[in-house]
Amino acid sequence: RSERLKDDKFCLISFVLSRFVANSQRSYIPEESLTIDEQLFPTKARCRFTQYMPNKPDKFGIKFWVLADLNTKYCLNIMPYLGKDEARESSLGTHVVMSLMEPYYGRGYNVTTDNFFTGLDLARKLLQKKTSIVGTVRLNRREIPPSSRLALHESLFYKNDSVHVVKYQAKAKKTVVVLSTLHKGSAR
Repeated sequence: RSERLKDDKFCLISFVLSRFVANSQRSYIPEESLTIDEQLFPTKARCRFTQYMPNKPDKFGIKFWVLADLNTKYCLNIMPYLGKDEARESSLGTHVVMSLMEPYYGRGYNVTTDNFFTGLDLARKLLQKKTSIVGTVRLNRREIPPSSRLALHESLFYKNDSVHVVKYQAKAKKTVVVLSTLHKGSAR
């Protein structure tokens, strides 16, 4: 047991989890739209990767990254967050999306993500794997061009290779940025 824990921090349950994921993927063919997000499973157990998330109803638990079908909410892939990993070359969000989407590359799927995951680096990596992405982007990301304040309900369009970015002033103090490799051009 101690030898397995050196290689796999989640080894006590990873066999069950991997069989669950394999059965889920074998039993269901998803529609074209998939989504990735985090899920906190509450627990009072003591383990070294229990997370504290103050914005969740249950504050303590084990955090999982979940890939699901957008319409049916069917779980297609799931991966626990086991803490910081120094061996990772890309950002955590990019690593999570690339790992969860691995069985679905090159099949014409689109993945929808929130601003924790979405970035220009991830969009380019997914395009190389023939997979599209739509997601909101944080305003402080480097790939968002700086611009003056927008008027209410005004939008700006940017294009970088096959990646399209829309910056929209939804409310007086709320700017939304959406990145997409699925949609082409502006409606103007």
